[in-house]
Amino acid sequence: MAADPERSRWWELEHSWWLALIAVGFGFLTWAGFAYVALRTRRKRWFAWAAGYLVLIVVSTYLLDAYQQDQWQLAVGVFGLFGCWAGGFVHGLAIRGEALDLLSLDEDPRLKQARRRLSYRGAAGRIASANPVLAREAGIGVDAEAFGGLVDVNGASADEFAQLPGISLDLAGRIVAVRDKVDGFDSVLDFATMLDLPPRFVDTIRDRLICLPR
Repeated sequence: MAADPERSRWWELEHSWWLALIAVGFGFLTWAGFAYVALRTRRKRWFAWAAGYLVLIVVSTYLLDAYQQDQWQLAVGVFGLFGCWAGGFVHGLAIRGEALDLLSLDEDPRLKQARRRLSYRGAAGRIASANPVLAREAGIGVDAEAFGGLVDVNGASADEFAQLPGISLDLAGRIVAVRDKVDGFDSVLDFATMLDLPPRFVDTIRDRLICLPR
C-alpha cells in the first residue's frame, strides 16, 4: 500500500491503543482488543480469534479458581493465562500492520464521503417514496449534487442527467425532449422504456433515479 501522507507515527500509535488492552490487562482483555479491531475492520477471522481468547481466559480462570484443583489444572490455568497475555500480545503485533492498513482505508475521506452520499441517498429515496410532495418541495432529485446524487426523471435538467455515469449530454438532451413530449414519465421503468435504454445500463444507475409526479 502506498504511503499515506496523513498516516503519521502518532496516528499509528493512536490507532494501536487496542494492544494496550492486551498488555496491561494481563491477558484478561486480550479478547476485547481483538474484538475491537475486528469490529472496526470487519474481519471475521479476528472475531473468531476474539471468541477463542475469551473462551481460553474463561477456562483458564475456572481452572485456577476450581476448588481443590489438581496440579495439572493449576498448570493448565497458568499456561492458559500466559498464552492469552504473551501469546495474544505477539499475535496482536503480528496483525497490527494489516489492521492499520484497513483502519487507514476506513478513515479515507473519499470513503467517508461515499458513505455520507449513500446515507443521504437512502434517506431521500425513502422520503420521495413516502411523501412525493415534500420531496418535490425540498428539491430532491433536482440537484444531482444534493441528497446523495438522486436524480428525478421528471424534474432534473439535462445538465443533471449528464452527471449520471454513462449519460452523455446528447442523451441527456434527448431525455428532456422526450419527457416534455410525453408530459412526464409514470415511473423509472416508463422512463427507461420511452428512451429505449438497455436494461443492464438502467440497472447501473437505478439507485440514482426517482420518479416524482409532475
